[in-house]
Amino acid sequence: MEAYKQEFIEFMVESDVLKFGEFTLKSGRKSPFFMNAGAYVTGEQLKRLGEYYAQAIHDKGATEVSACATHGGLAGPAIERVQNSVIDELVLLNTIPAPEAARGTKIKYLDVAPMFAEAIQRTYDEVSLSPMF
Repeated sequence: MEAYKQEFIEFMVESDVLKFGEFTLKSGRKSPFFMNAGAYVTGEQLKRLGEYYAQAIHDKGATEVSACATHGGLAGPAIERVQNSVIDELVLLNTIPAPEAARGTKIKYLDVAPMFAEAIQRTYDEVSLSPMF
């Protein structure tokens, strides 16, 4: 097993995401382990999770790894951490103002104004929003 895979398992246990014991799944089946990804609760945990996923994706032959999120509430050392991460690009929506420090980095912002404008116009015209998606 590659070192990063072993580290990932240890990380899941340390983060209280992966538990061992006897668990009854929703299907009724018994399982000797349970993984709850919702237990990742800190920015540092999400950063490490992304690094493990990106490494696995690279190992499978990907030449680039992009990440995305809706609202890019970047605070503290977040921009520097993105710059130093294994991802090639972080794509965010401009639903909140972008920090000046994010300009010229791996962080890209998509403008939501045209989509919102079309949705408002369609609603006003009583036309379905479904074709937008």
